[in-house]
Amino acid sequence: MGKNLIDILILCVIFFLRLPAFNIFSDFFNRTTHSLAIFFILIIFLKTLLDKRVKKINNFDKVLFLLILTNILALSLSIIHAVNLISYFKKFKDYLISFLLFIIISIYFKKKDIKKIINTLLFATAISLLLQIISYLNLVFFNFFINFIHPQGSKFIEYQASRNRFFGEFLDEVMFPIIFFLMLRTKNKNIFFSYLSLISLIIIITIVSNWRTKQLVLLFSIFLLYVYFFIYNSKIKFMINNFNRLKFIFISFFILLFFLLSYLVSLNLTGQNSFTRIIFPTELDIKSIESRLNMFKDAFLIGKDFPLTGVGLGNFYDYWFSKEKNSIKLSLVSFNDFPLIDDPHNIFTSLFVETGLFGLLSYFFLIAYLFFSDINKLLLTRKNYMIIFVIFSSWSLFLFSLSNPIGFSYLSLFWILRAIIYKLS
Repeated sequence: MGKNLIDILILCVIFFLRLPAFNIFSDFFNRTTHSLAIFFILIIFLKTLLDKRVKKINNFDKVLFLLILTNILALSLSIIHAVNLISYFKKFKDYLISFLLFIIISIYFKKKDIKKIINTLLFATAISLLLQIISYLNLVFFNFFINFIHPQGSKFIEYQASRNRFFGEFLDEVMFPIIFFLMLRTKNKNIFFSYLSLISLIIIITIVSNWRTKQLVLLFSIFLLYVYFFIYNSKIKFMINNFNRLKFIFISFFILLFFLLSYLVSLNLTGQNSFTRIIFPTELDIKSIESRLNMFKDAFLIGKDFPLTGVGLGNFYDYWFSKEKNSIKLSLVSFNDFPLIDDPHNIFTSLFVETGLFGLLSYFFLIAYLFFSDINKLLLTRKNYMIIFVIFSSWSLFLFSLSNPIGFSYLSLFWILRAIIYKLS
């Protein structure tokens, strides 16, 4: 298997994982595009172990590699108290495959090849946004679209659509800083307006989705951008150019305009938008917040009984024996008893209850190491500006995990972005 073929397979993996899990080979066996991506990752990793490239692991950042291994060990030990082994292995698989994806990208892609990964992410984002906007505007296409998605994903989308919530798990908004940077740098008018179209669609989808978290993630990424430009404006070489400064002003005006238009469109079509949900929460919104607070309390109480290794990855729902479990299950589980809330909606709380202090602390130190490494890069970088905006995307994505359950889509995208940062630094 040549390097060119491996590069193509990795790019296919990235493309597949940035889109929903579409059903494939359904006439023969139930598999999805995500299953195919996982198969490619395992094949490439096994090949890596069998050839000389395994030596490249020795060139990894030793501290980062040790922290990742420690976290994997902590996740492994949580099986001790797991009562639902299927849920455990499903969630463990998500973490492990995401780590392996980070490793193979770091091994097979050189710094000069990272542009291919970014272009693949942008292409997948464009496809994702087009599917979402057409589905939002056309109910027939929406029903046609979800028929091709794996049942676990399609039921979630259907349920949220019944509550005027759309596309909460697509995470396209985290690409905003990268697209913003590329738009400023390009001198090609056609490419510039292509990027502008992507930004427009991201804003529209984020606002009309009626997901408060998606809007906060987008606003946070924009906040990071403008704070950075405000502080380092005179030191950024490409911003010294007056034409680029005019572009910056034009893009800023355009962003503001599309925010306002998107708010109006969402308000007109569904009677609410993510902004009104924050400022004027409905009774359902308040109950949603209260239920999450109750879940935090329950998770803490359960976690105290298993302080070292937790109840097992993916096993929180099985241990959620309080009265709160039954009442929430009755109100929020739908579509053939599909569990829509089975996680405390916060990555630290989730890790505490499911993997104990060992898992929580190992993840905390891993995230802390990445954070301080990124701070160092932000302070020292004066030429390779792309790394700064990928860092902004990475931490905007992390914000999502603080108030939502995380799955394979989140984990894979997070470690793809971390691999880009690692190779650019």
